Amino acid sequence: MNPDTSILENLLLREQSRNKTDFWVEILNSKPEFFDEFWLIMLNNIDPVSRRAAWVIDYCSELHPEQLDCRIEELSDNLPAFSSDGLKRHSLRM
Repeated sequence: MNPDTSILENLLLREQSRNKTDFWVEILNSKPEFFDEFWLIMLNNIDPVSRRAAWVIDYCSELHPEQLDCRIEELSDNLPAFSSDGLKRHSLRM
């Protein structure tokens, strides 16, 4: 695991709220290089942190759908293995 991913996981676990999700979306808008870290956290399928990362990616992809252009197949391949209904729901929205 990348140290950046570990730090992001800890920060995502601190609080879950719409305000915090919007905060993370703003971060990804200004620093799109973090998108890959959120993506990896989501694909790790570890609840609740993967679900929270998916929530951020979901809302971010509404603003920038092009970020998912080369990832839809990977997302659909992983969907059946996701353990959380919330993670599945966000994935389907994407």
